[in-house]
Amino acid sequence: MPTDDDLARTATAPSPAGGVDKPSAPRIEVGAMVGRYRLERELGSGGMGVVYAAFDPDLERRIALKVLHTEAGEARKRLLREARAMARLFHPNVVVVYEVGSASGRDYVAMELVDGGSLAEWVRSERRDPAAVLAAFVSAGRGLAAAHAAGLVHRDFKPHNVLRSRDGRVLVTDFGLARELTVGGAVALDTTLPLGTTQASMTESGRPLDRTLTKTGSVLGTPAYMAPEQWSGGSVGPAADQFAFCVAMWEALVGERPYRGDSAEQLREQVLRGPTALDLAKLPRAVREPLRRGLSPDPVKRFPSVTALLDRIQPRRRDKYVTAFFASLIGIVAVVGAVVGYAELSRHGGGTGVGAADDADGLVGGGDACASSPLPADAWSSAAATELVTAGRGDLAGPLQREADNWRAEHEVACAVHGPQRARRLACLRAVALRFGAVRRAVDQLAGGATTADDVLAELVDPQACSSDAPPLLTAGGTPDVVTALRSQLRAKQRGGVAEADQVAASLAASPCAHAIALLAVDDAAITVNDVGHARDASIAAGQAANACGDDWLRAEAAIAEAAATTSGADVLSRAGARDAVTHAHDAVARTRDAGQRAELASLDATLAHAGARWGDALAALDRAVVDFGARGRTRSQLRAVLGALDVRLSRQAPGDLDDARKLVARWRNVAAPYDDIAPQLDRFDGEALLYQGDVIDAHPLLERTWRQDPWGPSGAIDATGTVVDKAGKPVVGATVAAAETVTADSLGVVPIDPLAATLELTTSGGGGAFELVHAPKTGAVVAQLGDLRSAPVAVSDLGVKLVLQPTRRIGGTVTVRGAPPTGAVALVTTADDPRYELIAPIAGNGTFHVDGAPIVALRVTLGARGGLPAGTAFATVAAGTSAVTDVTLVVEP
Repeated sequence: MPTDDDLARTATAPSPAGGVDKPSAPRIEVGAMVGRYRLERELGSGGMGVVYAAFDPDLERRIALKVLHTEAGEARKRLLREARAMARLFHPNVVVVYEVGSASGRDYVAMELVDGGSLAEWVRSERRDPAAVLAAFVSAGRGLAAAHAAGLVHRDFKPHNVLRSRDGRVLVTDFGLARELTVGGAVALDTTLPLGTTQASMTESGRPLDRTLTKTGSVLGTPAYMAPEQWSGGSVGPAADQFAFCVAMWEALVGERPYRGDSAEQLREQVLRGPTALDLAKLPRAVREPLRRGLSPDPVKRFPSVTALLDRIQPRRRDKYVTAFFASLIGIVAVVGAVVGYAELSRHGGGTGVGAADDADGLVGGGDACASSPLPADAWSSAAATELVTAGRGDLAGPLQREADNWRAEHEVACAVHGPQRARRLACLRAVALRFGAVRRAVDQLAGGATTADDVLAELVDPQACSSDAPPLLTAGGTPDVVTALRSQLRAKQRGGVAEADQVAASLAASPCAHAIALLAVDDAAITVNDVGHARDASIAAGQAANACGDDWLRAEAAIAEAAATTSGADVLSRAGARDAVTHAHDAVARTRDAGQRAELASLDATLAHAGARWGDALAALDRAVVDFGARGRTRSQLRAVLGALDVRLSRQAPGDLDDARKLVARWRNVAAPYDDIAPQLDRFDGEALLYQGDVIDAHPLLERTWRQDPWGPSGAIDATGTVVDKAGKPVVGATVAAAETVTADSLGVVPIDPLAATLELTTSGGGGAFELVHAPKTGAVVAQLGDLRSAPVAVSDLGVKLVLQPTRRIGGTVTVRGAPPTGAVALVTTADDPRYELIAPIAGNGTFHVDGAPIVALRVTLGARGGLPAGTAFATVAAGTSAVTDVTLVVEP
């Protein structure tokens, strides 16, 4: 948790205000509430408002809260525009926006609190290595490119609007000037005026210029970083952001901006003159031409995209990159890199990592690792992509290509580093490439679609794990034994096969690295069939093998697997060792800094928090998992974390949770559409939220989709048969027949509401009223319905049952808990002699409820709550009869 000093140093505020953008209202006192947020400390102020460190009591987390100074229309539009623009971006190099709202006449934006400072402060604080500066700007450029890909232009990019956390994360923020792209890729500023024009919101020509101030009005942006088209009233597109990015990078590398002036007019003249008169000698040679092009006054002459600019800054050929930065150190670095890289890996690799046999290709050791395109062809190539597509695995080709691109980007950054750190990073990346190739060969050996893209990506080491000066030690290599173990693991994720996985692990016992991977396959196979004890034993053994292998990434994988097995089950908080196992996994993942492993661990953190009803901690952990899974391209895992967040919100049901859950479903529905096992679950959460809000009509069809798209039966199922008849005993054709361990229904009919009710089996009665239900639960109940007629529940039987359709009635009344209407609860109406049939009735805000379709037999009314029943929950009884009963009173006292 950040200390007060930490919060004071956190730079989530815009640059200091000056000139005309003065606050029109006093600052809010620390300790006051803005909406549900409690202000803890002021972090900074700007033309738009004040930024505070604040605490969110509902989610139990600290955030940054930007509060607008004034209620003026344009200022409010800018704040809302910033929030909406940032909320549309979901990228590891963009600050996360949680909420935009209004309280007591003040608009605010709640966003991620970053423990660190601005990129401007980081650059100024001490002399920085050019390679480190370059790496930071490349990360910022990725965030900027993500904004452009989302159809947005930042329009005020500068080092003050880029944050750098203490752990090195670089995030773009302050999208207050962003505009949506038009079809032509630019934004027309219909009222833009030249800067020299008299306008109250801009510094007039000849006046002293505040070069860090974001100006408001028609001309928007920070003058020192603005592209010529922003000054002269032209259309503003992504090229303007590229110009600002180049100005900022120049400033960070040289110590001063390329264009300078004491007044707005002088600065404008310099910018319009272009880069021809600039002295490039102070820049590293490799970035001179890219920055010259990016600073062109003509947007058309700049790079076609920020991504293209980044590609030129980090070219494929070493002679255009490393030589420019460190020409005097090339010989020393090459020799030291070879010796240190070889010695490190040989000392720890046990013959399975990068050693003498790997030096021949010139990628590590005897050759120059940065001399040419470095990713080995046996890891990835265009031919490999074509082979996957031809084999019907185009779903893998795209993700693996992106992974290869990420690897190359990290390799280029590593090649710009000098000293021993360069050799360590390159050795780490070489091992990542070997793992990449081994995984791909394992995939090639699997039949058809035997594994998913998400499963494959989970077996790849994150190339960014090598970006530290002390990268993890990776020694597993790409030997045939490792490929065999990986093939077993990929197969286990899909098919189970514990015995087969055990056999493979036993055969690889002499090879520690391969043995560790094979034991992780046993863990996966055991988890698939819910054999938690076997999984835990395998994960512990995998950790021991990983220690013998000396591979940090495998150690972390084993620690995560052990923690997952230990925290599995409803009694997680009472199980000895659960918290210790998760703590141990945290320590292991801290060494690797792998985004995928961080995400897996965040999911486990959420499991512990959920079990302890620490809803805020659970949501914060799941937010981290969504971001990190997304960074690794693991969309299916990302969606599962989203499902977890929905489950938390529906379990907690604090004010706003149901609306937030529905918004979350809407945000992810299109992403989930290709995933048949996840899309219906989004519908179920959406329907459940609607049901709790009392909208049964809209909720019912959403909940129906859960079982109609993905029915399944429990173990020990039977084929149930029977007939449906009316009161007179005549067969009924076309009645819906449903069986489940507990059959649930609302006023419209049978519907799965609880997740476990997805075991519902359906059929329709045919000739003679006969029906057959395949895989009905042996211990469940079966009911029939047709229009307003429903049968009483009958125990499932394979010997034949008779379901008699009867008229139904309405049941309603009032529920109070400790004298107040309950929240996050429903009324449950069950038959007195068979609780396996439940009617679900949402409870309104005043505590009232009603449900149609109740049987005319004796009934029992009680309270149902997703997050658990309050102490003292009681029940009320309703006698058999045909008349409606609407005066049921259910009082719950502790």
